Amino acid sequence: MQGRGIPATVASTTYMGMNALHTAGGFGYLPAYWYLVEELKMDVDLPDTVQRNHRWQPSRRQVPH
Repeated sequence: MQGRGIPATVASTTYMGMNALHTAGGFGYLPAYWYLVEELKMDVDLPDTVQRNHRWQPSRRQVPH
């Protein structure tokens, strides 16, 4: 974690262009989604870095906000 702490590491980690917020929103993990949005202040409008299409944008997934 290079001394950044767990929240900073979670917020900056990606896999195949998606971050934790994309995964939480995409699979409907509401407690994780709210933690990432409310506590870590992750951007709900951030598209994935691969930019497959807008459907992987966290705010366009199934989790209500």
